[in-house]
Amino acid sequence: MLLFVKPDLLDAIARGRKTLTIRPWKTCRLQPGGTLTFNWRIKAELTAIRRCTFADITAAEAKAAGYASRPAFRAAFVGLYPAVVDASPVVVLTFVVVTNRSSHNARA
Repeated sequence: MLLFVKPDLLDAIARGRKTLTIRPWKTCRLQPGGTLTFNWRIKAELTAIRRCTFADITAAEAKAAGYASRPAFRAAFVGLYPAVVDASPVVVLTFVVVTNRSSHNARA
């Protein structure tokens, strides 16, 4: 599945500092072992899926998502998805990078 992230988060994925992504999805048909592609450049293997509410996101998950703290994550997420409230369903996708095309090799 193709997912898009902001450039700073793409860099964090490439460097191994971001190992999960959280999406405001009600349903998810992805399965562990599947492939995620970020911004057409980085492929990752999906290792775990957790369905929960926005309020259930932990500090450890926020950090693994590339944020310094849970409040920083929550502020950024609500900035992207203003309709999200604590009771909103989210999906936590944990992954490991399997290929990484550097920006030098990106398509022209």
